[in-house]
Amino acid sequence: MKKLTAFLFTGMLFLTTVALASFPVEKNKTQDKQELVLNQQNSVDAPHTGIDASAEMSELENNFESQDQSSTQIEEKWILVLLLVFLGGVAAHRWYARKPIGWNILFILTAGGCGVWLLVDLIHILTDQF
Repeated sequence: MKKLTAFLFTGMLFLTTVALASFPVEKNKTQDKQELVLNQQNSVDAPHTGIDASAEMSELENNFESQDQSSTQIEEKWILVLLLVFLGGVAAHRWYARKPIGWNILFILTAGGCGVWLLVDLIHILTDQF
């Protein structure tokens, strides 16, 4: 009885820790953009090339946004992979990706389609099609 209680307590502790750690924290993107633009403007000592300053600034902001989106996508991808590996049986990766509730419940009830859907989901996550 003590072993069962200890096992259940450990399991609940693990699930609570994972649930608390899975909420993303938003960064202040406008402040980061402004810092990047100021740093790049201060580092450029070239003479004026005739290009409008606002066009240069918007180009720098677009570059920053594309870099930020790609790093966010990579982080999301690996979060999904870790959730699939450690909590795949309860469809944690599907809940995190906000897949339809009915499909998630079906995934749980069929044990990931006897492992087939788990494998398919892993392939989709790794190929950025999830």
